[in-house]
Amino acid sequence: MTMTEALKRRLELVFNWYQGMVNAETGMLEYLYIPETDRFVRENCPIRDIASVWDAELLGQFLHRQELHGLITTSLRHFYGYLVERDGYSILDSSRLR
Repeated sequence: MTMTEALKRRLELVFNWYQGMVNAETGMLEYLYIPETDRFVRENCPIRDIASVWDAELLGQFLHRQELHGLITTSLRHFYGYLVERDGYSILDSSRLR
């Protein structure tokens, strides 16, 4: 197996892993794993969740896979409600996040 094939295989595993990172109550992507401690948590961490949405989207584009598209869309629509306009830009208002 070439290095390129091995890397793609690993990325496919990450993509599949993201499919299991769904909050059953909200239907949104939720980052539940803390690599520093090698444990899963049920803590609400919007910044991790947003970063996971970003990663899942880029990974799906790279792998030409669309299975997470609905999950990504649901998650982005949720966070859209936290955007405010400031100085002509839309930014995420962290004070609205828990």
